[in-house]
Amino acid sequence: MFPYGLEDALEYNPETGDLTWLVSRGRVKKGSRVQSINDKGYYQLRYAGKLLRAHRVAFYLMEGRWPTAIDHINGDRSDNRWLNLREAAQCDNMRNLKRPHTNTSGVVGVSYAKGRDKWQATISVQNKTKHLGYYAAKQDAVCARKAAEVQYGFHTNHGKTAL
Repeated sequence: MFPYGLEDALEYNPETGDLTWLVSRGRVKKGSRVQSINDKGYYQLRYAGKLLRAHRVAFYLMEGRWPTAIDHINGDRSDNRWLNLREAAQCDNMRNLKRPHTNTSGVVGVSYAKGRDKWQATISVQNKTKHLGYYAAKQDAVCARKAAEVQYGFHTNHGKTAL
């Protein structure tokens, strides 16, 4: 299994999400926690010449196998508690994204169509954008979007800000 000996080098606490080194390695001392966070907000570590994300290591230590994709249920990429991690296909992971900081309507998939003077609702499913309609009232566009999220199996946290 890759990575070899990982279970002898690190300990995972499923209640806190912390990874702790069981051995000293270079500047890293035995008993220290993995604390490096990358520019996307994920904890990461270097082991056996590879840069690994901590949530994937946590899954490996709990399940004994390397995951294909991991979803942080609450949207917080630094929260590696076991109850916040789930193995998910990439398409399922995309159905639990937090609201982008560039969103101006407050709801993912709802935007104001200035040329039509209406609110537009859309949803992306299997890399294709589906038009859900134009609406005079923003709330109607929001309702159309939320109904489509249920129809296509989006997670209830999709479009929310990270906790």
